[in-house]
Amino acid sequence: MIPESELESKAIYDQQLSELKQAFGAFDTDGSGTIAKDELQACLNKMGVHPTPAELDHLYQSMDKDGDGVITFQEFLTVMTDEFEEAELEHELEEMKQFFTMMDKDGSGRLSPEELKNAISAMGVSIRDDECRYLCQQMIMKGGQPLSSPDDQEGGEVPQGISFNDFATFLLKYEDH
Repeated sequence: MIPESELESKAIYDQQLSELKQAFGAFDTDGSGTIAKDELQACLNKMGVHPTPAELDHLYQSMDKDGDGVITFQEFLTVMTDEFEEAELEHELEEMKQFFTMMDKDGSGRLSPEELKNAISAMGVSIRDDECRYLCQQMIMKGGQPLSSPDDQEGGEVPQGISFNDFATFLLKYEDH
């Protein structure tokens, strides 16, 4: 039996694929199974987008991955998937920035171990000071390498705090683990 979460993911995938096929069909006005440059331009114009000839050439070349002069559904799918992933990442980063700003009580642009500990505690998770310092140091990735244990800390200090970049990089790196 397939788990319900996999069925939901498949249903979402099937729905998105169906929507992308419809979108491709809107561009492929002659029904050839490919999108020619004039079809792309006509569809963009209908959407109120009027690229210059150079912009249209650049867009078309970026979509025509194999350079054969037409955009296939697979090429269209690849471009659209990349766009969805980029938009999803931008949304995720914006949410992280809001969360980071909420935790940065002193507005310094960096999280101190105390600010991080307070945020973690507010979520109902108990964390010791040494664990929090260790987590901070992991986020900063001292010397470009994560520490292997709390015992590896040098004095247990996090001198400059955690920047948003450190915070986001850490969360993105470990979100799938």
